[in-house]
Amino acid sequence: ALSQDSHHNQRTMATDEEREKIMAEYLAGAGSELPPDEEDGDFEGEDEDEEGEGETAPPAPPAILKGSLSNASQNDKQFLVYSGTWSYGLESPEAWKFKLSCEVDKAFDFVTPEAEYVMKGYFIMKDDSVEAGKSKVPEEGVTLKFEVIPGKEGKRWTVTGSGMNQFGAFKLVGEYRSKGLAEGNKMNFEKKYEEVEEDFEGESSADEDFDDDDKADEDELNALDEEANLSIEELRKRAYGDGGG
Repeated sequence: ALSQDSHHNQRTMATDEEREKIMAEYLAGAGSELPPDEEDGDFEGEDEDEEGEGETAPPAPPAILKGSLSNASQNDKQFLVYSGTWSYGLESPEAWKFKLSCEVDKAFDFVTPEAEYVMKGYFIMKDDSVEAGKSKVPEEGVTLKFEVIPGKEGKRWTVTGSGMNQFGAFKLVGEYRSKGLAEGNKMNFEKKYEEVEEDFEGESSADEDFDDDDKADEDELNALDEEANLSIEELRKRAYGDGGG
């Protein structure tokens, strides 16, 4: 004779078999081997997350630098200074100051620039995390290479460059135009970042080799002749072809 526990176990097994049979019949009638949510082990809504996983926000417009070259001296040293304003793209209503400089052996000749200059400096950007609402970002090792445009000797040069700041390595593509005078020259760039460099540590004051009164800078920048600004679209076509980059 079977014990009461053995009888209970047999009854439990029979009940499990009956339940499996009933479930199999139900699924067969529904035309599926497993419920939809259990078919591949995914949670409901997981497919939607995976579809959007590769999506990224549209890239920010490249920075546009508009400025001019000038000579300056300090402590019996001669400097070449590139300064002006920059903005995100061509339509941005906000513009911020930038300055790059390097020590030179002699005053910059506006119609016969050297082939290459290596500068350092800074740019100002909006920063809501600080009380002033803006911060200074140092840049160093900014290399600018001048190449005269055939047929435009003494007037126009293609200028390419590269450098580094806390946001990463960047490239510059632009043009320098000279009227033979310090007041008439313009040099504009399109600036694009290549990659993020989290370990870069810039100097707290990268323009310490040359820096003058900020008010004088602002007055000079406000006096820039907007009609003489270069066409960034033209620079893009020259650098990247008709596709614009």
